[in-house]
Amino acid sequence: MTEATTPRQGLEPVLDPTDTPVPVEVVDGELVIDLRDGVVEVAPPPGLVVTEAVRRPRRVPPALTLVLLVVAVVWLVWAGALGAALVVAAVLGSIAAHELAHLLAARAVGVGSKEFFVGFGPRLWSIERGGTEWGIKAIPAGGYVKLVDEHDAAPWRKTVIALAGPMANLAIAVLLIVGVSAAGQLPTATGTSGDLPLGERVTVGAERFADAANASVEPMLQLPSTIASMGRAVATGDDVPADSDRLVSPVGIGRLADQASGAGWYVAVLLIAVINLALGLFNLLPVPPLDGGRVLAAAGEAVGSRLRHRRVVLTGKAFERIGIAVVGVLLVASLSALVLDLLHPLGNPFGG
Repeated sequence: MTEATTPRQGLEPVLDPTDTPVPVEVVDGELVIDLRDGVVEVAPPPGLVVTEAVRRPRRVPPALTLVLLVVAVVWLVWAGALGAALVVAAVLGSIAAHELAHLLAARAVGVGSKEFFVGFGPRLWSIERGGTEWGIKAIPAGGYVKLVDEHDAAPWRKTVIALAGPMANLAIAVLLIVGVSAAGQLPTATGTSGDLPLGERVTVGAERFADAANASVEPMLQLPSTIASMGRAVATGDDVPADSDRLVSPVGIGRLADQASGAGWYVAVLLIAVINLALGLFNLLPVPPLDGGRVLAAAGEAVGSRLRHRRVVLTGKAFERIGIAVVGVLLVASLSALVLDLLHPLGNPFGG
């Protein structure tokens, strides 16, 4: 790898006024140029062809990022919504923890990583460390991690990577519930967990997590009918009961966060725990492109490899089509949830 600022093999680079070095490499008789923040024009020597030019998206100026952050914080304090914003930030942090668990598990089993970002859209900030670009993007609607050659990894490695994310969310949920119970704030049949010895508080918290997990399994299995009923409600304009069980959009989560923060800090913490529980169980559903679907595909590769006595990698179009269909259903569900949250918001489940 050379830098375009150092002419090589007859190249005559012309950089933009920022004079940013641009990596140039000759691969298999072809000139490969990686356009990052600079712009380069080259005259390749005879026999070389420019075959790839990759430009990263422009970053939002750091000064503008800082100004927007300060304005957002001032507005939240003025509007009295700082508590709700902190809950939403904690939810985004839980999503980031899910993706970070994928990345750490990948590294543990020998699979590299390229990118780790919280958010989507334009980059607000990023830094490269250990061969991975870490950063924050403008739209706080989740996050992602991009791995290197995960497709070629052994089935057991794929399984470890896929399970790491949901397990992180479930671990966060149990720790938060047990923490609230240990702090004496978990409601019980006779009062609160504060009436119990510390050891029993931890036990009650763990049992409450198990009860919540068991109670969440049936709604997860009924998810298709729930999505269908939400779609019908949006299409027909029928009223939806304020206490109905349905999916919520980011708007609904923000409203719940505001209600929870007004009911007490421990209620807000329990809401974060429940969201983590839902994230973990939802991602374990055995359908592509969810983590459970990736585990199922890895199991299919392992069985196929054993039966055929050779390496089998599932890359069939059937999995891709199923994944596209699932994404489409989730998109419809998300849009339906948004419409319902705007037109028929859920009632306050925290008694306010």
